Amino acid sequence: MILLIFAIVLIRPWERWNANTLFVPRTESSPDGAWTKQDVECTTVEEHVLWSSGYNFLPEGSTNYQIWYPKYNCSELNSPNCFLTGLKVKSRFISQPIPDDKSEGIGFVQISELDNCSSPQTGEYSRFLAYEKARGEEIKQERYCGSKKGIECESEIAPYIGELNNCYGIKSHASQYMLTDVFEVNYTLCIRK
Repeated sequence: MILLIFAIVLIRPWERWNANTLFVPRTESSPDGAWTKQDVECTTVEEHVLWSSGYNFLPEGSTNYQIWYPKYNCSELNSPNCFLTGLKVKSRFISQPIPDDKSEGIGFVQISELDNCSSPQTGEYSRFLAYEKARGEEIKQERYCGSKKGIECESEIAPYIGELNNCYGIKSHASQYMLTDVFEVNYTLCIRK
């Protein structure tokens, strides 16, 4: 409890962090790791993709690894270097009833930076692009930004992903009798003014 109060007093996110905040690495000009949109020049782009978990009847479900080569790059900003932020995906989760089971299934999509563009399985997957639970016969389709979706993504603080890479690993997972797929990705490319 004391630690939580200390963190709230120390950080006070309501004073500076809001939907116009971009989180970036801590620097001398940005010691708290936050810049406002006035500090950067950005362009938001949309790309059609097809990332899918596949479908499986086995209890462990289905996991699929793919490689994403962003269609747009720093040349959109006439710069050799830029960073990636504000990833949002349009995703669909389809579940079918599991015979004799009332459990809830999960589906998710994660992203990872890759050292080797030919081995997406080697990525360290900790950042979610989409996450959903489903039960029985259900279809959920929405724009996701991590564990949030729909209108929640409009006010979401844009998380810093990192310097734009040539490729990223994509991990799509769906529980037994479930399918996860992504067919659109929106992202923002920025440079410091």
